[in-house]
Amino acid sequence: MQITIDEETTSKEIPVKRGIRQGDTISPKLFTLSLEDVFKGLKWETRGITIDGVRLNHLRFADDIVLISDDAEDLCTMLEELYEAALTYGLEMNQGKTKVISPENLRISIGNHEIENVTKYIYLGHKIVQGRANQTSEISRRIGLGWAAFGRQGHVLKSREVPINFKRKTFETCIMPVLTYGLETMTLTRAYANKLQVTQRAMERSMLGVSLRDKIKNEEIRRRTRVTDILRRIAELKWHWAGHVARQEPQMNS
Repeated sequence: MQITIDEETTSKEIPVKRGIRQGDTISPKLFTLSLEDVFKGLKWETRGITIDGVRLNHLRFADDIVLISDDAEDLCTMLEELYEAALTYGLEMNQGKTKVISPENLRISIGNHEIENVTKYIYLGHKIVQGRANQTSEISRRIGLGWAAFGRQGHVLKSREVPINFKRKTFETCIMPVLTYGLETMTLTRAYANKLQVTQRAMERSMLGVSLRDKIKNEEIRRRTRVTDILRRIAELKWHWAGHVARQEPQMNS
């Protein structure tokens, strides 16, 4: 590397022994630009699957990448090409975190490492499951994570000394986002909606220090807590998501 001070003055060659440190403000920008350049060099126009006449062969969020194909050989080729192209930029694939989800037991190797076949995987905080149990599994997972978050805030939410207004704010801020994360992209059946409502009502009773044996109506519980109904919150998220999609440029790679 050399530094040009003006049109006539250039520094001596500076050896680069170490790149930008992780945590540097420019680091994610340089990484994103490098990865974008990697994908621009891949000739994947005919690879992947077709959705509404548009080819979709991968999804990207920073360094979390999904390669998509309905052909095993095609998928192997894409993975190998990405691996080789990334190496030219000094980028290495995390082989331990790289998995394959397929109805076939594919044997794909990168370097000397064989990629593991799995039936489920957490991608961007959402559980992807092979087969028809995908949504059922994620709803159950959301409820489990919601209760875990509720337990972490139990010293506030279940305390008899904390005002209900503060409990409500804590619930809306710390618990509701966990329960509803990613649900704006899912179709809620009546059964799923009922599971979520039952969970919220149980949490509200815990906040008030009452149980089912007290036989207090749901309407009265809600009147006391005044928390947002979870189905209403999901509906709001769906409208926000629909608006975001409508404002996007009509392209698959945005």
